Amino acid sequence: MQAAASDAVAEADVVVVTGGASVGEKDLAKAMFEPLGLDPLFSKVAIKPGKPAWLGRVGDAPIVGLPGNPTSALVTARLFLAPLLAGIRGQPIDTALQWRSVQLASDLGGCGPRETFHRARRNGDAVEVLSNQDSSAQGALANADMLVRQEPNSAAIEAGALVQALDF
Repeated sequence: MQAAASDAVAEADVVVVTGGASVGEKDLAKAMFEPLGLDPLFSKVAIKPGKPAWLGRVGDAPIVGLPGNPTSALVTARLFLAPLLAGIRGQPIDTALQWRSVQLASDLGGCGPRETFHRARRNGDAVEVLSNQDSSAQGALANADMLVRQEPNSAAIEAGALVQALDF
């Protein structure tokens, strides 16, 4: 792993790793970059799904650590990797994060202490949050074409209300 990490940092503009994000000796992803001088910028984020995401750098090379769960990896790539790549290309970061207000097709329950990003799909002029939001629900991920953002500790949101959505 150490040789692969060294090669990646030497050859790539951005290094993206998935999985191996944990605590202590199970935190394999960050550990393979530490001997190379990893400078962590953030570790773990207060979002659902995707809490184990992290960002660091070795020299000038950004290292993006995405969770191993496919749903969490895709959500965090959309939220963190896409803006990073836009910035590296010289584009405004906002070009990668074009949130828009859309009407909610059905009620959405309240959420806990982390900002939550629900997999959803367009339903006419509205957005329908998919019923199974478990991060292991790959069917929901396959059927989703957008994310609906819900603020931490927010109460239930009634159908017809406007919510913030981001296309995948």
